[in-house]
Amino acid sequence: MPEHWKLDREDRPLLVQLLFRLLCVIAHGHTDIECLWAICSTGEPEFIIQKDRLTARISTITVVAGLLLSVTTAFITTVPPVPQVINYTERGPFLCLLLSFGLNLGGLVVGSALLWAIAKAKIQWFCNVMMGSASRVFWTQVMMAYPFGAIGLATVLEAFGLIAAAIASKDPLVCFGSLVLLFFPTSLALIFLWIHRPWIKNETRNLFRRRRGQLQQSTDSITQQVDPYQRCCGIGARLESSMV
Repeated sequence: MPEHWKLDREDRPLLVQLLFRLLCVIAHGHTDIECLWAICSTGEPEFIIQKDRLTARISTITVVAGLLLSVTTAFITTVPPVPQVINYTERGPFLCLLLSFGLNLGGLVVGSALLWAIAKAKIQWFCNVMMGSASRVFWTQVMMAYPFGAIGLATVLEAFGLIAAAIASKDPLVCFGSLVLLFFPTSLALIFLWIHRPWIKNETRNLFRRRRGQLQQSTDSITQQVDPYQRCCGIGARLESSMV
């Protein structure tokens, strides 16, 4: 694998390693870039399978973005039927809805452009152009992951905006119902993290272990170097002994 692909190697800052691995997971469904290089190395058939898999994921997320965009547009352009029950035109909920609209629109545009670009992509063009340098590798992963991140964040913002409007409602039943609706997705997210806790713990431990090993190697290499003052003293001692 080319060296400029290895943005998550041990000598990189820890934050860069974590960010790059997160981008790989979101963009391609792999924990590191080596899996993508293995697919590219096997030839065109495996690359086409990866393209089809990625196209299906982006197609699904763009369909969701289109539906969510229409719902958000309806919220920000209409007046609440019963403002006493729920009023989403208040400043906080309305700002969440506006930001959700912008993120959805951006994710939909980028996702549609990616569908067109991926359909035309060849393995040589992908490896030599899109992944031709370290900066291109990084920004390609950002571009691939953007629709998923933007649309996911837009969904969360819209949900929080509506729940905030429901909590501020004067109807106690609406307030209680909004808290119940907030509890279920939050609990499922915690359950998801609990299920994957062993894997997350193992990956984090390995990452820190490799990081400590890299730092220890750097420290050992520095301590093994000869001090210039000691080197001069050694040369002077040898000259003095030769003169004697």
